[in-house]
Formats: sequence, structure tokens, C-alpha cells
Amino acid sequence: MLPLQVMQDRLDTLEFWLAEHAPMTCAVLNPGVEEAGLEAFEAELGLTLPEEFKMLYRWHDGQAESEVTTEPGVFGLPFTPLAQVWDVWRSLRDTLTQHPNTSTEVAALDAQVSHPARYIREVFLDPGRVPFCCTDDWNAVGIDLNPGPLGTPGQVITFGQDEHDKYVLAGSLGEFIDEYVRRLEQGRVRVHQPDGDQFPDDPFMLELQVASGEFVESVGFLVDLFPGFGVLPTP
Repeated sequence: MLPLQVMQDRLDTLEFWLAEHAPMTCAVLNPGVEEAGLEAFEAELGLTLPEEFKMLYRWHDGQAESEVTTEPGVFGLPFTPLAQVWDVWRSLRDTLTQHPNTSTEVAALDAQVSHPARYIREVFLDPGRVPFCCTDDWNAVGIDLNPGPLGTPGQVITFGQDEHDKYVLAGSLGEFIDEYVRRLEQGRVRVHQPDGDQFPDDPFMLELQVASGEFVESVGFLVDLFPGFGVLPTP
């Protein structure tokens, strides 16, 4: 786990980088969540949120929607406001309450796989998964508070309706942000303006560099957006 002061320094660095390189994304960051909001969410969640998660949302409460920056977001994905995180989590909880066999039934039809093995519970839905980045179709990167037997509470994972292969991206949210900011500083994340876009003067997309040296311009699965993060499966 990253020391909390180091994480705060990394968040500050991230904001400075966005202000310089992706000002349209920086401009739509919401003010931070008040403590009462975090406490209310944690109470309904029934689990202890890692301090790193609370720090992230005290820093900024996700990002507002924008015609220019609808897709790229702070981490190459939209940084989800806490109210939307709460809505997603409630929907997941209610689905499991009303249809308790959902995860088992889905897993029987389409296997859920943990990478590395036994780090993530191999179920379709789990109320211990809390997103902080979501796509439009609600696939997510988030923290896992109910990991598999070899996992660590608070690990950052990929999950969602299309993410049947679930990956550990980092052992904690602090480690995830530290790795992401390190790639910013190394030039392994870049702002890209798609050809023919109607906003030629505005940064539009954040791309992450893959092992070959190329930059990812489109995402098939969430793990494709974060090459080299965490532990990937053996080829």
C-alpha cells in the first residue's frame, strides 16, 4: 500500500499534468466529496472503504459530463462521481437481493475467470466491488473489498457485464494511481486528437503505451487500457 502522503503527492502531480496537457479534462473535474457523503456511502455499503478511496473522492468527486471529454476521462476512462458509484452499487445489490442465483447462473453459462487465479472471486456480481471508473455500458475499474482467497481487500480490478476475465491491476488504489502517474511522467500516456474531430484545438483522448511501443486508441476490454498493470495471466 502506498503511504497516504505519497498518494496525495501523486494526486497533486496528476492534477498538474492534466492542467498542462489535458485542460479540457481538468476543467470538468468536480469539487471533492464532503465527509458526510463518504460516511453515508460507507454506512450503506456495510464495509470499510480504504482511506485511499476516500482520499480520491475528497480530491475530486469524479468528472462532469462534457461534449469534448465524454470518453477519455482522468484515467483514460470517465472518473465516476460518487452519486453514480452509489447508484451502480445499489443496482447490483438489489439485483442480488431479488435474484440471489444471478451470479451462479451467469457463471454457469459464461465462466468468470480470475487473473491471477484465486485473487478475485469468480462470480458475475459481488457487492464488495466498488467502481471509480465506468464505461457507458457500466464495465468498470474499481476496488475489490471481497477478494478471492489469495487477493487483498482494496485491490484494484476490472469487472462488469463484458469483463468475464477479471484482472488485478494493482494491489491497492494508491499503487494504481502511482503507476498511472509514473507513466504520465515517462511519456507513456499521451493526449491524442482523433483525425477529423470537430474540436481540433482541444485535447480529446488519453492513450496508454503498450509493450510494443504503440499507443492504445481503442479498448476491447478494460485490461487493454492498462497494459502491464498488476499481474497478468501467463500466455
